[in-house]
Parts: sequence; structure tokens; C-alpha cells
Amino acid sequence: MTTITLINIIFGLSLVAWFFIFYTSIFGFDDPNHHTQAWLVAVIVWSYPVIVALSIYYSRVRQSVMLSLLPLVNIAIFLAIFLPGNIKQGIKYKATSDKMYNTASKDFVCTDGSFLSIQGFDVTYFPNIAEGGQPIGFFTAKDNSTINFYQKLTTEQTQLFESCKNKDNKSIFDIYKTKN
Repeated sequence: MTTITLINIIFGLSLVAWFFIFYTSIFGFDDPNHHTQAWLVAVIVWSYPVIVALSIYYSRVRQSVMLSLLPLVNIAIFLAIFLPGNIKQGIKYKATSDKMYNTASKDFVCTDGSFLSIQGFDVTYFPNIAEGGQPIGFFTAKDNSTINFYQKLTTEQTQLFESCKNKDNKSIFDIYKTKN
């Protein structure tokens, strides 16, 4: 078995994985903000079998190892376009999630059966829903250490929120400073 034949077999078998990549590349058009990038990735991904077929044919005809490696150019272009954006997006997501979710638990269960939930910077109070209570947005977490209330809390509300504890038995006031 020659080197050219072995390389051609490897790239021929890579077409099995290409079917999955082809299928997922279709979903790139779902985001209207990245339409140009979606077309670029689509052209590169969709042309891969043609490049592999041409590579196999011409490497056989010309007995050239370099022509048998032609699909690597297609793969390199795909990775050069696809990876940097995803790595950058992953780093940005990690920084954001570390900033937004740094407490041990974001759910606080209250003594009366209600609870507080923090999703991102939104803090929602859920009265006892079994008794027909509707969610109320009382305040927002301004950053990782401060809560801004939409209104001045009554003594009753303050006591209620102090009774709400997370899994570490801390109230929301134990974790955040408050501003009214």
C-alpha cells in the first residue's frame, strides 16, 4: 500500500464524519446576525466531498502526495474561521457566568413556602404558588455584591426575605449589600 493510497483512504473515511458536520452546518443560518459567516462555513463544509474526490483522482493520476493532502487546506480554512470565534465566545461566556453566578446557591427558600430565585441579574420573589401567588420582581442584583430594590421594603417584607435561606443557610441579606 502506497502513501498516496493510505492518505486517500483516510480522507475517504473522513466523509463519514462529514455527514454530521454537513447536517449541523445547516443550522448556522438560524442566527441572522452571522449570515455571512454561515455562508462561508457552508461553502467550505459543503465543498469538502468535492475536494476529497478531486484529491483522490488527481493524486492517483499524477502520483502526487501533495495532491492527496489537498483536503487539509479545506480543513485548515474551516478551523481558522470556526475556532477563533467559538474560543472567544467560550471565554466570554465563562467570564460572564463566573461574574453572575458566584454564590453557592441562587435559590432561597422562605419559611412560608415561597422562594427567591436569582437568574443572572434578575431577582424574582415567588409567593406560595400552590396558594395562587404570582411571581413579583422586587429587586435586581446590580452586580455580585449589591441589590437594588425597586421600592422601599416594609418591615414585614424585610423579615420575610431574611427568612429565605439558600442551601448554605444564608439569607439574601447575608450575601448581598442592599440599596433602597
